[in-house]
Amino acid sequence: MIPFVSSVVRHRAAWRRTLGCLLLVGGISCPMAASAQTPWERYLNDPVAANAAQVQRAEYSPGTESGDTADRLWEDLLFVENQVQAGDRAAFRLMLRLRQQFTDYSQISLLLDSAPGAFIRVQPKAYLEDSRQERAVCPGTASFSERLENRLGAQVRELEARLRALRSVSDPKLREARDRCVQMLDHARSELIDVTELDVPAVVPAPTPPAAAVPKPAAPKPAPSQNPKPKT
Repeated sequence: MIPFVSSVVRHRAAWRRTLGCLLLVGGISCPMAASAQTPWERYLNDPVAANAAQVQRAEYSPGTESGDTADRLWEDLLFVENQVQAGDRAAFRLMLRLRQQFTDYSQISLLLDSAPGAFIRVQPKAYLEDSRQERAVCPGTASFSERLENRLGAQVRELEARLRALRSVSDPKLREARDRCVQMLDHARSELIDVTELDVPAVVPAPTPPAAAVPKPAAPKPAPSQNPKPKT
């Protein structure tokens, strides 16, 4: 796998089996008596900033069937991903928090890593500010959604767009974080170019203009004779 570069692959059957009731107990819930909505469910029903701020974990109300929760969770995470890609800052912060919940589940982690990278293009300053607030170091900087799976040329162009966005941030307080993420993006872009046949033009120096013609110096006048003719 290319360093710093990953993409989401929707192998639902594989990760669904790993969730099961054990994960539901730790992060969501097993079948129990029905109860009120969780903060996660309230946000999904009304995705405003105030509701997003209340969510610390993806948890469903007791009574949710564990067999249905895996598919429901995936669809709900895709909904949050869509919010993030549209530039929703509250959804971006929420996704950063959810990344901590699912670090042990690779397919979900890939999905949660891809959305922050897309957020760079639309909100580069907010990306740096909120990542620092959530103590996340360049989250998803060079990760991609499944829409760019196996499209290496498109991935290169996406990284270039993210680089331009980050370099537009001029806040001195964010300079260190910006430069760190730019370095990671530059490295990821170089790695991708090495394994693709994409014709990425090199930076060619501007041609040197031809030198102006220099006029030839006029022929020197003959020096006066040192032996004047005698007077007659």
